[in-house]
Amino acid sequence: MSKRRLGTDAPMVVAATDTQSVTATDYASALEHGTNWLRFEPPVEAAFRHSHIMRVRTQARFWQSLQLTVGLAGIGMILAGPSLDSGRMLLLACNVVHLSVSVALVLMAFSRAYASSYLWLATIMTPFRAAAAAVAVAAIIDAGSSGTAVMTINMFGLLFFSGLLLRQALPAAMVMIVSFVAALIVFEVPAVLAAYSVTSLLLVFGLAGYVAWDMQRAARVAFLENGLTRVDATRDALTGLVNRRHLDSRLATLWQTSAEERQPLTVLLIDVDHFKAYNDGYGHQAGDEVLRRVARTMRTVARERDIVARFGGEEFVLLAYGLKEQEAETLANELRRAVEALAIPHLGAPAIGKISVSIGGACVVPLPGRSAAGVLQLADQNLYAAKRQGRNQVVFHAGEYEMMQTGVFKSPGPGRASD
Repeated sequence: MSKRRLGTDAPMVVAATDTQSVTATDYASALEHGTNWLRFEPPVEAAFRHSHIMRVRTQARFWQSLQLTVGLAGIGMILAGPSLDSGRMLLLACNVVHLSVSVALVLMAFSRAYASSYLWLATIMTPFRAAAAAVAVAAIIDAGSSGTAVMTINMFGLLFFSGLLLRQALPAAMVMIVSFVAALIVFEVPAVLAAYSVTSLLLVFGLAGYVAWDMQRAARVAFLENGLTRVDATRDALTGLVNRRHLDSRLATLWQTSAEERQPLTVLLIDVDHFKAYNDGYGHQAGDEVLRRVARTMRTVARERDIVARFGGEEFVLLAYGLKEQEAETLANELRRAVEALAIPHLGAPAIGKISVSIGGACVVPLPGRSAAGVLQLADQNLYAAKRQGRNQVVFHAGEYEMMQTGVFKSPGPGRASD
């Protein structure tokens, strides 16, 4: 069964990182391998970058806004001065490049696409601004003024305020240094002054680079340690799926989002058929292994963005956002068939003689005044309808949502089927 994918995430940046994508083993393995190289394996690296970019958003906005202001001021001063000669034309061109990059990055820093796009855009565009700044400062030094402070501020800003990770900021820093040296040579700046300027920049780069490396290494260690704690608090120990507590939190969040955006929310309640009989006949250790295999199967079939949780005992829940009812029912049937395809023998299941699941589904757009408990209750009612119909079934009755009363379970039969 192939896994649905949302598409690739360019330069390892994700819009929203689900805790299901990184396991406790991933965090522990990353801690064991260390953080000196400031790089994790892809799932952990993607989670860290998302965490990082959300944490530094305020400082990224500040830095890019400051750079925008500097670019505007520079162009204004040049245009307000005497007629443009070749030197002033070069400064104007550098400031135009500086301003263009700053405008793009300011817009991204304040946009809704910030989490998914800022890092890769800043990684691509910042070296151009760094080169322009370096050439402009070299031209200022050639004209007899001091530019050391400007280069120091730009280097510190690049490493600490731009929002870039050190591995992403280093190429821009190297471009700045090389461009600065090349411009000093082209402008034939006196050797003593050029040596002083370059030495000062290299010292700042070395000291600031070391501090930035140490800070980011510590940030990565803290991220891994917090990740382990977070996973322990949100995971079911047996199956590795998220637990009931985390499910309730995600359901509430998705419910609100679904209501605001008028998009359907799907809840699939999944129950392993005749599980008590399986435990009685094969033992609890075998039963635990069944739950683990069913959990792995559900994660394989589900989309990456879907939430799969252990609800309790032999019951599981899948939350899916944005699926139409027919798509949701198709997904439920894929889950049912995938579990059946495991072909786990079960003599206590008289119909098919192997492990199967019954699934009750609900796909609704939240109504005003209703709560997430209603859609969960509807899925619950449909689950027991599936069991009454013989198990190994999928039942959807979405139309009942508008008429049902949350907290009152409709059971027209002699009683809800058990096990």
